[in-house]
Amino acid sequence: MRVADVPAVLFAMALLVAPPLAAQVAGRDAGQPPLSECTFDTCALRVDPGGVFRGPELLRGAEGRRVVRLGRLGPDLPRLVAGSDSAVAYARAFRPPQQRAGVAGLLAGAAALTGVILDAASDANDPTPFSLAAGALGVYAGFEAKRAARELSRAVWWYNRAIPR
Repeated sequence: MRVADVPAVLFAMALLVAPPLAAQVAGRDAGQPPLSECTFDTCALRVDPGGVFRGPELLRGAEGRRVVRLGRLGPDLPRLVAGSDSAVAYARAFRPPQQRAGVAGLLAGAAALTGVILDAASDANDPTPFSLAAGALGVYAGFEAKRAARELSRAVWWYNRAIPR
């Protein structure tokens, strides 16, 4: 593969990634009842970690009804935890690292694929800068995802604390 073909490969990857991201944005919950109308059993939130082919989700109530999927772009969490000032503050702190982790993860994947393509086309045994960048971006994405998970956990805890028992 020629180096000139790399932008076409990256564009094709973007077309594969864009529809799932758009679906995450479109599938947001319309909101939830005010805390005064809730009981802990009906409105308490929890995070389901997901599985191999399914990302984490925010679930509500004892029955575990899905509120939103916690994808790369992150949900509008402050709206979902409205009713507790502390929960809203932590929810606002959740979104920037969640988005940075998502973007860094996508860039890491694109850099890794580009690195593999360039390494296969090259006669040299040294890794390309794309391969090295993929590793660095992947580590950065992991740190940002951990920071986002910590803020999400705090937002959910403060929200649940504000629900009347």
